[in-house]
Amino acid sequence: MVGPDVPAPPPADAPAGPLRILVADDNELNLALMTFVLGDLLGHSFQVAANGAEAIAALRRQAFDVILMDVQMPVMGGIEATRQILQEWPAASRPRIIALTAGLEANEEQACRDAGMDDYLVKPLDRELLAAALARCPRLQT
Repeated sequence: MVGPDVPAPPPADAPAGPLRILVADDNELNLALMTFVLGDLLGHSFQVAANGAEAIAALRRQAFDVILMDVQMPVMGGIEATRQILQEWPAASRPRIIALTAGLEANEEQACRDAGMDDYLVKPLDRELLAAALARCPRLQT
């Protein structure tokens, strides 16, 4: 039975094995929510980058299957970081990038898509929408 305290089973088309997830977000409250949703409810572990520049540096050190990329961050925002990732990594070795945003600006989703982000989620995150977005992320061959 699935309920508020019981995680939903993974979708039938979920990737084999755990995803390598990088969360690029500078907000401690958002990171606490990610720990609860990704870890406690969905059973994923992840690494954290406080801004887009840190996300790029982490990606240079290690392969990730998906980056949950906040759009508004200090130093380097998610859109700029995404553009740089698309320039530096070929499609076959590039993680899927899911935009995380408060969705306050009318054209923000289109700006994320124009920058090359693969998916778009509005905060506060809905567990089922996040799980569905992660199910669309293949494990990269490394």
